[in-house]
Amino acid sequence: MSIYYRIEHTTTYDYPSDISYGQNLGCLIPRTEALQKVLSWQLTTDPLIHGHTRHTDYFGNDQTYFAVEQRHQRLAVTSTSLVHVMQRQESLLADMPWELVAKRLAEPSSEEEVLARQFCFASPRVENNAQCGELARACFQPGVGILQASTALMAKIFEEFNYSPAATDVDSSVAEVVKHRQGVCQDFAHVAISGLRGLGLAAGYVSGYLETLPAPGKPKLRGADASHAWFSVFIPGCGWIDFDPTNNVIPKGQHIVVARGRDFGDVTPLKGVYLGNSVPELSVSVDVNRIPKEKALALANTVVTP
Repeated sequence: MSIYYRIEHTTTYDYPSDISYGQNLGCLIPRTEALQKVLSWQLTTDPLIHGHTRHTDYFGNDQTYFAVEQRHQRLAVTSTSLVHVMQRQESLLADMPWELVAKRLAEPSSEEEVLARQFCFASPRVENNAQCGELARACFQPGVGILQASTALMAKIFEEFNYSPAATDVDSSVAEVVKHRQGVCQDFAHVAISGLRGLGLAAGYVSGYLETLPAPGKPKLRGADASHAWFSVFIPGCGWIDFDPTNNVIPKGQHIVVARGRDFGDVTPLKGVYLGNSVPELSVSVDVNRIPKEKALALANTVVTP
């Protein structure tokens, strides 16, 4: 399956009083990788900025920097992307006992395994947690294939954890989430990653978008889609395989990858500093729309990617 998407992601900051200057850095541009290609990308802001710069970070993510050099009480940042997403052929995936994967990561013999090994250790937002380890060990029984076990862990989190946006915030720890068994997609990904790393496996954090389809006969509501997060597991010979514990699915075309890292801190959509003495109110709107191939290619030809 091959799908073309137009994604519009708007982040808005409303400040109680004027801000005189701000600097911003974000992971706003979807990745181009084996199963995904970015056809075009645009950044627009209100107030207008005097250009922006882009660079590739350590993890291969495309980061954007810009400054707002005029007084403002509201900042709206819109990232618009055209992306081609392809579905992985599951028949090409080869499962292997998870203990063998852990052993190969402990004694890497290829560049691919050496690079993956850095995802076996605790990171700033994902500590080694005993409860997460117990959660993972219940799925990773002796001799079980890593694909089968990772799928079981994904399902276990989906079944045992309650999706509750009010239960956590962006700084909630893995320990808090696994103790109370509730949170959001970021939290569920962190819990899985902690458990997997406790077994000596390489697990990464993925940020992106998820297309949400309306009920039959109902219109698609603007802003109904969302920024999303899930986890990824490294398998020698297969590479990184993604799992979405929030929805209990292995991504098959409806997930658009924006950035990959060790945890949320590596892939924050937008962060920055500003001159002013007020705390902003944040709002986010995401629209993910499928479009015909011909329209996508025509739009890509008329839009200059900066």
